[in-house]
Amino acid sequence: MVLSPKTLRPGYLVRLATQITGNVKYDKQVIEAEYVTKDGRKKERWETEKTIHDPVEYEAAVKARGRARSIVIAVCSKSNYFGLLCLKERAEDLEKAMVEARKVADDFNATANVSRISVFIATGEIAQNDAEAMRGINAEIRGLLKDMEEGVKNLDVKVIREAADYANSGSPSKSASRH
Repeated sequence: MVLSPKTLRPGYLVRLATQITGNVKYDKQVIEAEYVTKDGRKKERWETEKTIHDPVEYEAAVKARGRARSIVIAVCSKSNYFGLLCLKERAEDLEKAMVEARKVADDFNATANVSRISVFIATGEIAQNDAEAMRGINAEIRGLLKDMEEGVKNLDVKVIREAADYANSGSPSKSASRH
């Protein structure tokens, strides 16, 4: 595996998870127990019944959870690879958003009878660090050299050329699939 590092501006990785517990009950009835089909696949059939004890409170919980999430997401950027990212210069905004999101959950929980909202937020810092960057570059080069070595061993010109193109350009050639 060859690393494909992404360059990130200094800031924070934000892990946001919210949960509604209580008020909803699921009853699962197995219709057909697990079995193996003729072609070797496993199958099972069941029916699930969902019961919401207090629908009004549940809808309020869904809205409050959504509001809590939106407060944090508003100060961050969404990333396809890393979840939420928050620039270092928005650290104070992120801290305020975290407090506000938890307050939304606490306010809901203070009046709710059967539902509870939980808000979990964890942050990790993305630091601009030359030593870490160097380790990443070295790992990338080691991977490319390994690819080239394998290509030479197997007399595979395509593998050698793709690794060399990647090393030269910093990105794979159109025919390469370096993930």
